[in-house]
Amino acid sequence: MKHRVIGKFEVVASEESDIRNEPAQPTMSRGRVEKRYSGDVVGTGVAYLLMSRALPEGAGYTALERIQVAIDGTSGSFDLIHGGIHQSGTDTAFGYIVPGTGRDGFTGITGTGFFRHDAQGAFIELEYELPNSGA
Repeated sequence: MKHRVIGKFEVVASEESDIRNEPAQPTMSRGRVEKRYSGDVVGTGVAYLLMSRALPEGAGYTALERIQVAIDGTSGSFDLIHGGIHQSGTDTAFGYIVPGTGRDGFTGITGTGFFRHDAQGAFIELEYELPNSGA
């Protein structure tokens, strides 16, 4: 059975460094971001990112994040590959739970996840399945 949850998140620490060491646009950088999740998704995440910025025209990133959370009474961790493109005022996001990375209560998890930002804050949206979850 598919489950869908939405949680809020906040960045609690971040660092970024230039990959190319050149001042000209577009920039290329790598970063590390620590997050705190709340709401329907409670816990933490640590993401490693690669980013490109050619502002104001566009920007993009890809990330690998280890997420350690509790959702609906299930606790554990899994890895999420996610990313996005910003072009002409439009954001397109993607994200996939990496098969085989689920631990503890998330063993066998599959699905998708992505991040969005709006006037109410920053959110993670997960749609996932767990083996033998009949609820």
